[in-house]
Amino acid sequence: MNLQFIASVTLALALLTGCQAGRRSAAQASAGAAGVQVYHLRGKVVSIDAAHGILLVDSEAIPGFMAAMTMPYQLKNPGVAATLHPGDEITADLLVTKSSEDTMQLEHIAVAAQAKPK
Repeated sequence: MNLQFIASVTLALALLTGCQAGRRSAAQASAGAAGVQVYHLRGKVVSIDAAHGILLVDSEAIPGFMAAMTMPYQLKNPGVAATLHPGDEITADLLVTKSSEDTMQLEHIAVAAQAKPK
């Protein structure tokens, strides 16, 4: 599992370097001044690694950034993991920092539909 996670993160960062930014809102423009791009993400929580503050999300395509895919995302506020469950449908802001160490973090996570109990 650990090697799979590392491989997924490495793949995500490789994809990030080849993606282009889409249209920007006023909030994105101010974040862009700090070297951060903001994208809107919609998807379903696949799994949660609360200890590391990471969500595995099956997300829809993010126009101007990347195709639909399942990948891990770092939480800007790791405490949010305790409020989420696999199967929850979420929306969030995806913060993408372009620097020598590209990073992607989720913040402003909202549950659009809770997972159905099994």
